[in-house]
Amino acid sequence: MDNLTAGYTLLGFFLFALGLVLSVLWILVPFAVFGIKGLLRRQIEEQRRTNELLAIVSQRQQIVADSYAVAPGTVVRERPVVPPL
Repeated sequence: MDNLTAGYTLLGFFLFALGLVLSVLWILVPFAVFGIKGLLRRQIEEQRRTNELLAIVSQRQQIVADSYAVAPGTVVRERPVVPPL
């Protein structure tokens, strides 16, 4: 019977500690959520700016690629990179 009482005491202590931790988290989590909203807004704004810059870079690369494009059916002959001995 003595072991049973010790087990209930340990279980009670564990449940009390768990309830205490959950209570503290229940109080603190809303502050963390509202505190991070500004950071998320800045992150979204920066991501939009990055996407716009990437779109501009992509358009410029396409313009350069189009300027070097050859007509279909054109044979391109390249000179050897290493001169013959």
